[in-house]
Amino acid sequence: MGKKFNLKEFRHQLRKEHPKVIDKAYLLANGMIEVHGYSKEKAFGEALAIARTWLENGEQYATKNDW
Repeated sequence: MGKKFNLKEFRHQLRKEHPKVIDKAYLLANGMIEVHGYSKEKAFGEALAIARTWLENGEQYATKNDW
């Protein structure tokens, strides 16, 4: 598996983001790296997009009904 992020490094890269987005993106990115074998760069970008959408949707993930 790839090298995961540590929270300090993640917070440093996203210091202007909402704290909930940072925490959610951190967990998602590390899961993408460990479970799915994503590179750090790909996991970072995708996790950040998912976390921002999650916060904008009232802290809920999109469902099939939202598509």
